Formats: sequence, C-alpha cells, structure tokens
Amino acid sequence: MELKKVTVRTKCDNGACRNYAEYEVYRADTMPSGRLRLCRECLSAVKKLCLELERDERKLNKLKKETCNVGANLGSGAK
Repeated sequence: MELKKVTVRTKCDNGACRNYAEYEVYRADTMPSGRLRLCRECLSAVKKLCLELERDERKLNKLKKETCNVGANLGSGAK
C-alpha cells in the first residue's frame, strides 16, 4: 500500500465529509479510479481505528496464549 498527496482537487471519499481530499491510499497495481482519497481528518480517523484494532488483536492473542496454558499439567499427577 502507498500513501501520497493528492495532486488534483477532489472531494474526500467519505460520503459524510464535505472536505477536499489531501491524500490517497492505493496499491501500485490499482487504477486511479480505485484509489481511496481522504482529507486529513478522515485519514487520521482511519489511522486511529487501525491502531485500536491492532491493539485489540494483540490483547486477544495474549489472552488466547494464556488460556491455552490453563490445564496443561492436568493428568500428570500421581495416583
């Protein structure tokens, strides 16, 4: 994925936003019509959401590792 400044004046792709786009996010093999153009505020909001998702996934993975170890020693006791 790539992020660059928009070179043409265009509206932000967030339908509820009335600002002009300042940035576009795209893959190198994407046609210009498939690029996501966002204003600074919407780009910041997407960044915040991505960071929250990453943090939540790390917490979930940590919890999964901890719960996998519960009961690992069951059945190893003497009779």
